[in-house]
Formats: sequence, C-alpha cells, structure tokens
Amino acid sequence: MTTSLSNRLLLLAADFADFHRVMVSVPRAIAVMSSDTRWHKERRWLEQRLRRSKGRRQCQRAIRELARAGFLRQRRGGLEGYLLTEKGECRVLRLKIAASSLGQKKLPNRQWLMVFFDIPEKLRRQRDSFRRMLQCLSFEQLQLSIWVSRYDVVAAVRRLITQFRLKPYVRVLIVREIPGGPPAS
Repeated sequence: MTTSLSNRLLLLAADFADFHRVMVSVPRAIAVMSSDTRWHKERRWLEQRLRRSKGRRQCQRAIRELARAGFLRQRRGGLEGYLLTEKGECRVLRLKIAASSLGQKKLPNRQWLMVFFDIPEKLRRQRDSFRRMLQCLSFEQLQLSIWVSRYDVVAAVRRLITQFRLKPYVRVLIVREIPGGPPAS
C-alpha cells in the first residue's frame, strides 16, 4: 500500500507524539524508544527529504494542509511546531488499521465484538474521545455506552483502553448474534 506524503507525515507525527508522551511519563524510555528501528527509519526518510528544497516545500505544504484540515494544530506558548488533534489521532488510527488490515477481517460465525463501558463524569474528555475512536474503528452504537462491530479489532480496542487509561471502566466481549439484536451485515 502506498502512503501519501501527508499520511506519512501524520503517522510520523503520531509516533513522535507517542515517543514524547512516554518520555514525559517514564524518563528511562530513551533506551526503549532508541531500539525502535521503524521510528529511526522514518526520521531518516524525513531528514533526507528535507535536505532537498523541493522536498522541503512539499513537506511544508503537506503540513499546512494537515493543519488546515484540522489534523494538526500549532503549539501554544511560543514554541514552534504542531500537535495532533483528536481528528488527527482518529485518522492515524484508521491509517494504522488499514496498514495492518485489522479492520478488513470480519469475525466468524455471526459473532460481534461488543464494547460496553461506564466511565465516570470526571473522565468526560477520555469518554468522548473513546467514543469517537470507536466510530473510527467501524463500531455501531447500540446505546450510549454499548458499541458493537463485526470486525476483529480487539487489539486496537485494547490499545485504546490502555491509551485512555480506562481499564477499570470498559469491558470487551465477543458475542453471538441473538434474535432481536443488531441486523447482520
């Protein structure tokens, strides 16, 4: 699968953001992240592209387009740079799923992946973001906090639960379709 310059820059920004999130929470993560060869390979690709003036202009244009589309926002506080928005995180999630073909594999034998949760009001932002990410993963909403999908995206859902720190509040089940349930697709 070929990846456009915009998508590749967005994925690199997401990996870089994850790296810094880990760095802030665990200072010794440098050793762990320095062994991630994919991150270094992408960084080298970007550095080589930025050495050429045409490549630099293309990257700058792609970043402006990503910001204009709402996938990136400029940093506040006098620091140069961009941060991923929730819309950007959703697109990154879709790109990663498409690359790994997780989202294309349906569950066998009329099974459904069911996610249900009871997230407290004090975690409203995480709850709302979690709902948006479930939509990105092709989930359908049965009730406000009950979502179902025909696709095998268990690993992606577990990553979301960990990322948003929602493990005590979320349950994931694989269920068989029952009469009166959601229509089979």
